[in-house]
Amino acid sequence: MLVNDERFIERAEVIREKGTNRSKFFRGEVDKYTWVDSGSSYLPSELIAAFLWAQMEEAEAITTRRLEIWWNYHESIEKLEEKGYVRRPFVPDCCQHNAHMYYLLMPDLKTRTLFIDFMKQHNIHD
Repeated sequence: MLVNDERFIERAEVIREKGTNRSKFFRGEVDKYTWVDSGSSYLPSELIAAFLWAQMEEAEAITTRRLEIWWNYHESIEKLEEKGYVRRPFVPDCCQHNAHMYYLLMPDLKTRTLFIDFMKQHNIHD
């Protein structure tokens, strides 16, 4: 599990331990363990874990490539936004993203529907 904020480490551990403070018990931090929050069995199979590990090893390269594609879309669509046909995503300077998706906001439902139909006709869809 990757946690990008230290404030969430303890809660993530509890959730992973099926809602218990079991890890604290094994570290000798509590006398017995009990349920302290919600949780479930989120442990992946060995096959899924191996796949995830390979992705984690390549996470920086994957994110870099996704950001390249994202920025290519963003720059290519700029003129359409200037003409008022679409609105592009806005990412504040104080924020970062991993380019997991690129979206467009259409001015109305009719335009959105026509755009989706056009993309499907050209075999461009999710």
